[in-house]
Amino acid sequence: MMVKAVLFGSLSAVTDLVALERQAFNDAFARHDLGIVWEADEYQHLIRHDGRFKGVTDFVLCLKGLDHAAFFTDLEFCFREAIDGATPTPHVWTHMALEDLARRGVTRCLVSGAERQTVLRVLAAVYPHRASVIFDKVISGEASAAPKPDPRLYEAALEQLRLAPTEVIAVETTADGLAAARAAGIQSAALPGSLDAAELMEAADFTFDSDIGTTLDQIGAARIAPAIGAVPAREVAL
Repeated sequence: MMVKAVLFGSLSAVTDLVALERQAFNDAFARHDLGIVWEADEYQHLIRHDGRFKGVTDFVLCLKGLDHAAFFTDLEFCFREAIDGATPTPHVWTHMALEDLARRGVTRCLVSGAERQTVLRVLAAVYPHRASVIFDKVISGEASAAPKPDPRLYEAALEQLRLAPTEVIAVETTADGLAAARAAGIQSAALPGSLDAAELMEAADFTFDSDIGTTLDQIGAARIAPAIGAVPAREVAL
């Protein structure tokens, strides 16, 4: 079965957001008079050691006397402010992949746990003149209250695209994202150049060793012709 859609599993697959995320946390800390400032190396260590989102979320939830709901609302606002003041550049591999997928008529879908307003702001900042057409479908956090590794965001994407898990692949930037795709029955790959990409590739179904167009051809061959010696999916070089 040929691949009909590629699901990009986070905004981090579109552009590097680590610096903006750190800035948003520091701004939110200041708003709540917490006296906390994360330096770049400290933030990098935190997200590498405990996971892209779990580590920072757990840190905030452990702060006593803090209105956590209010903090995360302010954090979202601060992140949007950081985006509006930045000029992020697209991830090179993703940009080339999106162009190739468009030429091939393969649906490009973004599956992000962020609020839709945040997602649209990031896309507008990265692609100011064509944010509305760079993806054919955008699934945002409103589609599921449960964050990854819960599979419901991916299940919502499949439902809205009207496709089966075997008709898509996912491109992910975190271990939780890979787990969510797998729980939804979707084979996935780690985004080349993403944070901890080497470790993520060990947990992924594929790796990207060639352009995405060649990869899609290889996956399609592996899925529709296993009986005649096609390469098993786990061994296909994406």
